[in-house]
Amino acid sequence: MVIKIYFHSTPLILASDEMSVPSTMLEASDVHTFDAIDEKFIKNRIHELYESTAKSTVIIHENVDELKNNIFRHFEVIDASGGIVQNEQKDLLFIFRKGKWDLPKGKMEQDEDAAECAMREVTEETGIEPLQLIYPVGYTYHAYKERGKDILKISHWFHFTTTSTEIGKPQIEEDITKVEWIATRDLKKPMKNSYETIKEILNTFFDQP
Repeated sequence: MVIKIYFHSTPLILASDEMSVPSTMLEASDVHTFDAIDEKFIKNRIHELYESTAKSTVIIHENVDELKNNIFRHFEVIDASGGIVQNEQKDLLFIFRKGKWDLPKGKMEQDEDAAECAMREVTEETGIEPLQLIYPVGYTYHAYKERGKDILKISHWFHFTTTSTEIGKPQIEEDITKVEWIATRDLKKPMKNSYETIKEILNTFFDQP
């Protein structure tokens, strides 16, 4: 298992062994292997990643779940859900928010199921319905600061299809200015101005059978 937590566009990568990390990623990163988890190093490296003074970092520990739990303790963890939505032409549903192309997503409400949250957020942010849940795609991890707190957002992603032929309506109060269907062949354009987490989850989506 490999977990990538993005600080801006720089990842902190957690893995159980080097074999599970792509060689190109290893070559571009600081790699640290721990038999016992080094708390001081982790705290300092998180600070450096927030400050953009550290490059991509790989931490290897044989028990990646223990490593994950240790690192997650440094944050306030927030769960969110979002949708990768395709229409009958296989176009993908994008939103344009705060100067970036993004996929519709939002924070989970108390006692809300992750898939239900994703469906609600897609409809609220784009006006597109009905939605048919197909399958869960995966997770992305994004660290940021908010009101002096270190936040880790875990986004749960789901694949939906729709029979809607509507263009969609942006949720202006959530700073969304555009809703747009984009053909798969044209994805290079939005990906030039998007987030690393969005690129990652779309790669995961297209790699699935």
